[in-house]
Amino acid sequence: MTLISHDNYELKYYTLFALQNNATEFLRPTLTDALKDGDPLIRKMAARGLMSMGNEQSLSHLNSALYEEKEESVVAELSKAIYHLKNPINKAKLLLEINSYKNENGMISDETDKWYRDPSTYRVFSESEDPENICFSLVQQRIGDMPIRNPIDIATGTGRMVWQIIEKIKFSGTLFALDASERMCDFLGKTVKRERKFTNNVEVVNSNIVDAPKNIKSRSTFVISSFGFPSRISDGELCLSELKAVYELLEDKGLLFTIGWDETFNDELNKMWFKFIPDKIEANSFEEWREKRSSAIKSPRNLGLTWFKKGVSVPLQFTSIREAAFVMGYLFGRDAAKYVINSSKTEWEMSLGVTCNTKEELGEIIKKHEGS
Repeated sequence: MTLISHDNYELKYYTLFALQNNATEFLRPTLTDALKDGDPLIRKMAARGLMSMGNEQSLSHLNSALYEEKEESVVAELSKAIYHLKNPINKAKLLLEINSYKNENGMISDETDKWYRDPSTYRVFSESEDPENICFSLVQQRIGDMPIRNPIDIATGTGRMVWQIIEKIKFSGTLFALDASERMCDFLGKTVKRERKFTNNVEVVNSNIVDAPKNIKSRSTFVISSFGFPSRISDGELCLSELKAVYELLEDKGLLFTIGWDETFNDELNKMWFKFIPDKIEANSFEEWREKRSSAIKSPRNLGLTWFKKGVSVPLQFTSIREAAFVMGYLFGRDAAKYVINSSKTEWEMSLGVTCNTKEELGEIIKKHEGS
């Protein structure tokens, strides 16, 4: 294995990192030799690889290596590997760690959408937010008996709001599900086709928000976006362009609803962000970080929209530690996954807000921004 002996530290690390999850009997001699490598990192990865292979032969090599080992971090890895093979409870926990440690730094690292690429993972995350749909219930109460025509779900993702609309709101025309991600649209399109009775009611549209009026010809009395509008809250110019697009999509009596943070960022999920995601906000404490983040936004949604309800406390609630570790590890990285596993945490508080504005109000907001 020439990569293991390569001078490049990162290359060696990731080679062994890959082997620890894909070790086969063919690799046993290589991993056994690596237990004696001069680099502690290589010895740690070798221990994990032998651990994943299992059986008494691995246990024998690990016990011998533990007796000879002097480096504390490697001693810890070797002893964990031995417990993995001998103790059922630790075995289950360590298997969970191996399966969750697929992203060293997590997919949420900046304002790009790379964390949004995997529909199956995103769907678990989305369905775990506010599982009792309190925010949508508030929207439902606000519209009352208002006639709903051609509802539009902006940044639909895997379609959570689509199903809420179908199940809870009477509407005429077509329900448009808009998303800029081709993968998300493909995922939702296939889901809709499986629900044959809804095929004629839903149209999935692959488009960004600014181009939506060109891709959706029908006008709507009800536009909603959950954690998707505006698409870049820090980009004031883009926010305004997207607001103009929504204004064009609405009928004269139409309403725009957004669901998202209440923009105080004072909850447990934001504490995870502060703890595990490096960003441009320089702060020595969570309180300082959230205040700086909040003050950078001309609330709400950096557009002057109107709060309909603010400070709604709901959980991000996973069904198991395995699910929580996998999703939070995917989003926030290896350290976050380890934190979830060690704490057995499956639920985080989120502090959300719902905005509601008429088309007339949006027009006034647009005039104000253009005049400033």
